[in-house]
Amino acid sequence: MIKRILLKMGAEYVVTNKKVILKSGILNRDALELVLNKCEGIRINQSLMGRMLGFGSIVVTTGGGHQQI
Repeated sequence: MIKRILLKMGAEYVVTNKKVILKSGILNRDALELVLNKCEGIRINQSLMGRMLGFGSIVVTTGGGHQQI
């Protein structure tokens, strides 16, 4: 559980009109970048609590599958 909390604390999500970037890690840094012209769809889910507190989940679908971030 502590590992998951640290991963969330060190995570940075950037969604622009051209790409989606996920950076994670506190000591070691990993980055995942998806160019949106290769994207088939984006689904954003927010609960009522998520809307009030400013969080949610983004599911990006590409030709090769999907990855939830």
